[in-house]
Amino acid sequence: MSFQTGDVVTLKSGGPNMTVTEIDDTYVTCIWFADRKQAQPSTYPFEPYLLMKASTAPDGIDV
Repeated sequence: MSFQTGDVVTLKSGGPNMTVTEIDDTYVTCIWFADRKQAQPSTYPFEPYLLMKASTAPDGIDV
């Protein structure tokens, strides 16, 4: 699976929806909001078993 900047993703193990902000050959950087107030960046290895595209954006709009 490929990702693009701006895609809404989530961890396959569960968790909040996150927006992809940066991609390189080995990592995907995402941003998500803790309690909808503070932006939290997270960087994950670019592994297909780790992230998936989210089925619903945070505002409830299907992506």
